[in-house]
Amino acid sequence: MHITRKNENEQLENLLSQYFKTRSYFPYGAVKNEKSSTYQENNLVHQKYNKPESPTFEFKTFCSMTSLHGFYHFVENNFNKIGKFFWAIMLVAIYILCGVSIYFLISMFSEMPAIISLDNSVSSIWTIPFPAVTVCSANKVRPSVFNYSDVDIGNNNVYEDNEWSQESNNYNWKKYQSSWKPDTGYRSDALISHLPLRTFGDGDYHSATMKLELHSEDMNKECAHGLDVFYILIHSPAEWPDRSHPTLLASVNMISTISIQPFVLTTAEDLIPWDPQIRHCYFQNERKLKFFKVYTKNNCILECRSFNILAQCGCVPFYYLRMNNTPVCGPAKTACWVTASQTSSDACDCLPGCTEFFFKTSTMNAQLTESVKKENTNDPAPSSMILSVYYQSKNFIAQNRIMTYTFGQFMGLTLFDRRTVQRPSPVRDCVH
Repeated sequence: MHITRKNENEQLENLLSQYFKTRSYFPYGAVKNEKSSTYQENNLVHQKYNKPESPTFEFKTFCSMTSLHGFYHFVENNFNKIGKFFWAIMLVAIYILCGVSIYFLISMFSEMPAIISLDNSVSSIWTIPFPAVTVCSANKVRPSVFNYSDVDIGNNNVYEDNEWSQESNNYNWKKYQSSWKPDTGYRSDALISHLPLRTFGDGDYHSATMKLELHSEDMNKECAHGLDVFYILIHSPAEWPDRSHPTLLASVNMISTISIQPFVLTTAEDLIPWDPQIRHCYFQNERKLKFFKVYTKNNCILECRSFNILAQCGCVPFYYLRMNNTPVCGPAKTACWVTASQTSSDACDCLPGCTEFFFKTSTMNAQLTESVKKENTNDPAPSSMILSVYYQSKNFIAQNRIMTYTFGQFMGLTLFDRRTVQRPSPVRDCVH
């Protein structure tokens, strides 16, 4: 065994001697013949275990042994001093450019640590709730029920609590139990009848269809701006309907069909430990709202705007979010709350939700036939319309918020690929 190990060491020393014959510097103790510019092999190879103190020796040793691209030219016979100087300038320039590239990559990551990309799989519409359909009539108040000209509103600043209470706004919708959360989706035991509702099909057969009637003969034309229309809002069921949502107009005596295409934005689990200000979104457990169970950016802005109006005016408009004991603004406070509602929402710290839903819509309209108009026997002359909302397709491709690049990708972008820059080693060639 001892003889075998000795023979292996001698073979390795011979291979190292052959390897360094091509170098102008032999760091392992071989003697250079100045006349012939060749190396004389001797038994000094064992000096590789010594550690000389000369920095020049250490540098030349590093250049001879390193696999970094280009350094071996400093100790190679084929390069004279001018060539080595030129090569040193080239290497310095290349490594400076590499440093600048790394700097820009780090700067880009600090400015944009997360990006939006398409998901690598197709999802079913059964996994998301059907959008909320909010219908608003252009006729806010029927004159036969309430006539503004008969009421002396005077110069009221606020209305009394007993005139406008939280119960009169019917906020019982907050009490229902939901089987769905934006971040986790539907529970495994959720039934088809559980709220929010969902569907597994597309087309008109799986649509939400409703008949709407507008009493055009009993309208306040000034409030309705002379329009016999309905305002249709398609939005996430987790959000309160607001004018910030895209609004469609549906005329009376028409059949309107609205086909929708969902756009779902999710966030990768790798970003959960990140600070919300860095990933630019909130998960549901990171930001709680006072009036809403589900956090969304629109819900947060509505709540913040209500609090701002209350702080500046001492009251809120009757259709704003409020508590039971919150005063309602009267006509004299209109200018105050209008100004307060137009202030910037940047101070509200309302980042987008990490899971959000948007809906792209396309509409088709057709004239309503006379037979359908006369179906309603309770009112002999109503202006009605039929509205149908359905999905365009059974599947969709979601968008996913992910890291700009992972640590492994960053190392791959910044480090040299050893497969392309490493010079083949003569030692390996001899071994093979």
